[in-house]
Amino acid sequence: MIQPIDNGDNMIFTRIFFNSNTKLFASALTSSELTKIFSDSKKEYTVFAPTNDAFKSVPSEDLKTLFSDKTLLSKVLMGHIVEGNLNYVTLNQKIKNKGGTLSLKTLSGNYLKISISGDSLVVKDKKGNKAAFSNKEINAENGVVFEIDKVLGLN
Repeated sequence: MIQPIDNGDNMIFTRIFFNSNTKLFASALTSSELTKIFSDSKKEYTVFAPTNDAFKSVPSEDLKTLFSDKTLLSKVLMGHIVEGNLNYVTLNQKIKNKGGTLSLKTLSGNYLKISISGDSLVVKDKKGNKAAFSNKEINAENGVVFEIDKVLGLN
């Protein structure tokens, strides 16, 4: 496999691909052919990218099922992406303005609920699975990426 060279491109997929903590998420996006979502530099996205450890914590049978079904994989991955550039400060403010919980529609059509827990943000999917944000915000020209500690949208 040919590894692309980081040429300074500051687009979301490039940031995900060259981040050592999100290599498995980048691989999943590539496998499901979802990288094209990020090719339009005029569209902005907020991505909640599960870390490599998040993928490794998924039971191997579930992971095998996920990666063998491109439609399922695409739906799960799109459940981690919302339209718009919502950086940490913006998310915090919107959560406070909404009384403590912010609902965001993902590209899969499902909703994520973002709330504040202590000093950090937590994201919850429709099945009640919760993931914590890392303290890292990765800014790109067409949006922002947050690392999270769980893969959302699974059983």
